[in-house]
Amino acid sequence: MKSEKAANAFFLLVITLIFAYDYFLARSWSAFINENLLLLLQISILIGSILYYQICTPATNVQRFRYSLFILLYFPGLMLVLTMLGGTSYVGLTLDSISFWGVMLIGVINLIRQWKKMKQTGA
Repeated sequence: MKSEKAANAFFLLVITLIFAYDYFLARSWSAFINENLLLLLQISILIGSILYYQICTPATNVQRFRYSLFILLYFPGLMLVLTMLGGTSYVGLTLDSISFWGVMLIGVINLIRQWKKMKQTGA
């Protein structure tokens, strides 16, 4: 259980640093890091974290639902804070981008599926 919490905290730290890099430092490093690679990395980590927690952790349905909901709220919150601090996304992953809302839609569908599963099992 402690290793799961440590892994989740590490994941949140890594994704927060990647987003902070994208919003504040990416322009100065654009010659070294491809824009498409950074976007792919951000989306992959978001989807991968939810799938990893769903598949690889021995959590209850309620714990999985809470984690998915937290992640689904964390990313827009992080993007909002970074925008309010004056950052702009180098790769274009912002609150008004279609790719962001596509990923969020996948997350909401996943949450609805989890909610139905919890209701069926009585959790």
